Amino acid sequence: MPQLLPAAVRAVALSSLVLLGVPAAGLAGFGSSASTLAQGADEEEGPDFSGKSEAELLELVLAERDGVERGVVDELAGRDTRAAAEALVTAYDAFASVHMRRAVLRRLRRFDAVDAAWEPALEHLLEVASDERRRDIRSAAVEGLGEAQKHGKAFLARLVESTAPDEYRERALELHVRLSGPDDRDWYRGLIARDMGAVQRELSEKGKKGKKKKQSR
Repeated sequence: MPQLLPAAVRAVALSSLVLLGVPAAGLAGFGSSASTLAQGADEEEGPDFSGKSEAELLELVLAERDGVERGVVDELAGRDTRAAAEALVTAYDAFASVHMRRAVLRRLRRFDAVDAAWEPALEHLLEVASDERRRDIRSAAVEGLGEAQKHGKAFLARLVESTAPDEYRERALELHVRLSGPDDRDWYRGLIARDMGAVQRELSEKGKKGKKKKQSR
């Protein structure tokens, strides 16, 4: 059964139907190119890992974990292959620190533009956005989906319709609106319609409980 939408999500969904009259391309500041997503990498020169395969780079991560050279993560992030995306997903689980996990999440979103690799990368972002207990890491995953301009919208929709806490569903819908186009009107209408149905069911249940209490007196 669809979960009742929080008021803030409902308000955003309603306003999005109005905002759809504005071209999505006119919204600036969202999404990232492969070049800007490299921001945050260490600028100091380090070891050259370009000669190593994705499997070899992952071996380094699994052996050294949080102590691994940041260049290993950057090298994986710079490769347009599914193997690189999958290696980063595995690396995420190998890291214990918030710093390294967020570094992986920042780099996973660039695979949105890679045809062979976007699916495992964005699926992992959605998984973290849905289940991660640490707020800062979870928020980073949600924002990562919002910056995935090509495929992120579908994953944000799944997060909105999930049972995740309201604050993440609300933010997911805000980011969805920024990526939206005319073809999303039906989804917003359906979201509102399902919510109204949930409200009616909730009121009906409350009414039934109220009648039972009166009859028992």
